[in-house]
Amino acid sequence: MSKPSFWQAFLFVLKITFISFGGGNALMPIIEKEAIIKNNWASKKEFEKVIIVTNMIPGASVIQAISFLCIKWFGPLKGSILTLISVLPHLFFALLLFVFSRYIPKKYLYIFALAIICVVIAILINFTISFLKTSHKTLKLPLWIFLFIFSSLFSLFVPAPINVSILNISIVISGTLLYQLIVYLKQKKALNKNKGGKK
Repeated sequence: MSKPSFWQAFLFVLKITFISFGGGNALMPIIEKEAIIKNNWASKKEFEKVIIVTNMIPGASVIQAISFLCIKWFGPLKGSILTLISVLPHLFFALLLFVFSRYIPKKYLYIFALAIICVVIAILINFTISFLKTSHKTLKLPLWIFLFIFSSLFSLFVPAPINVSILNISIVISGTLLYQLIVYLKQKKALNKNKGGKK
C-alpha cells in the first residue's frame, strides 16, 4: 500500500465531496474505487471496517470515511485539517446553489432531483451486489434475504414513532444471533453424528 501526497489526498476528498449528492453509502463504491482499487491507499479489509463503523455511529458516513482515511495517512491533526479544508469548497458550492435556486424554474430542479435519485439507486444496487459477492462466505443467502425483506417491510409499513433505529437494530441483531445459534447447533449435531458413526 502506498501513501498519497497531501495534494493527492486533497483532490481525492474534494472530488468525493463535490459528487456527494447521494450521501452515505451511495458514495462508498466511489471512495473504494478511488482509494482502494485505483490507487491502493488502503486495504480492502480496512475499507470494509470503515463501512461497518460509519454505519454504526451517527453523522455523515462519507465525511467519517474520508476523515478515517486522511487521519490514517497524515495523523490526527493534519488529517482533520485536510478533511476540513477539502470539505469547505463543497459547502460554498452548496450555498451558491441554494442562493441561485430561487432563479431556476422549479421543473428543472425536479428533473435534477429525479436524475440524482436514479443515479443513487443504481449505485446502491451495484454496491449491494458487490458486497453480497464478497460476503457470501460469512452470511448465507437466506439470512440476507430475510434481513432485506424485514428492513423493507419495517421501513415501509411501520409508523414513525415506533420505527426508531434502536428497535430495528435490536430485532435484526436478535434475528442474526438466533440464526447463528441454529447454524451452530446443526453443525454440532452433524459433528456428533460423524463421531458416533466412526465408532
